Amino acid sequence: MRTPPVVLAQRHRALICYTPTPPRPPCSRSRHPPPSAPPRRRMSTSKDSAEEATATQRRAQATWRQWPTMLDAVVALRGEADLDGGGCPGAPFSAPLAAVDMGCGTGEVAALLRARGWDPVVGVDGDPAMLDAAEAAHTGVRFVRHDLRGLSLAALGLERPADLIWSSFAVQYFGAEMEPLLRSWASLLRPGGLLAVVETDGLFSCHEPQADGGAEEFRRMERALAEGHGYDAFAGRAVADAMRSAGLEVVLQSDWTDAELAFDGPASPEVLEAWRGRLERMKFPAEYFGDALPARAAAFLECLRSPEHRTSSRLKLVVGRRRGASKA
Repeated sequence: MRTPPVVLAQRHRALICYTPTPPRPPCSRSRHPPPSAPPRRRMSTSKDSAEEATATQRRAQATWRQWPTMLDAVVALRGEADLDGGGCPGAPFSAPLAAVDMGCGTGEVAALLRARGWDPVVGVDGDPAMLDAAEAAHTGVRFVRHDLRGLSLAALGLERPADLIWSSFAVQYFGAEMEPLLRSWASLLRPGGLLAVVETDGLFSCHEPQADGGAEEFRRMERALAEGHGYDAFAGRAVADAMRSAGLEVVLQSDWTDAELAFDGPASPEVLEAWRGRLERMKFPAEYFGDALPARAAAFLECLRSPEHRTSSRLKLVVGRRRGASKA
């Protein structure tokens, strides 16, 4: 039986499936250490170097996301009762509110939440290199190494249910497990708490014009990736229905452009390099295309470089509310 995919970090890792690893204890800033944990051993390997390179690129890519504006849209759903400063979405909160970032990667969104007054903020990921980078860059956030399934408040170090759970580019790795995953996260929310998910609605195949039928070839690859490994490049369009099936009330669905993933016109040199790195890191394109991958990748990058480049891809922000008495 195939081992189910485990999300070790947020974004387009080397292969889609990894072997589960033991949970990592919260970092030293946590007030809730686990009763015991195996010692952590770090050795310099080629895999470590690749993970560190991915973490470095992940930090750079965060500058292309519209995280602050997306967070404003989520915070606005809470109403003004919890906000200080005349209801400004970016203002600090008048009372501590607990937030969790599932698949936090290098911690940029978790740090934004903490800067906006959320306390405590917990970032969860399974990739030690990502968490090392997050802990080195951000203070005031508790980072926990754990599979995104099977989480409890105790594992998160929380004494009460969360007010917000955020996740970006993580549920796409779970395929048919999306609905039970979201249901398990919803159980960690207080009544009226929000679950905000950002996902892609297309990856390689949505970009045109690609020479020699490239878009169709990449779409076939994306289908094979979803069927064989559970990674869905179009997960964004399935999130709202999965939330409803998980018992959540969907209160927001919105589409967003993105400087790297969902833009028209020619890509910047930095964005081209990010796409080149993605094609090199992901093992599945090489397995699927074989010797044809260099030509296919070159045509894809030429498409992104073109002034005629267009994409139908968008990022999907979907927010669900846990049903209950409180909606504030």
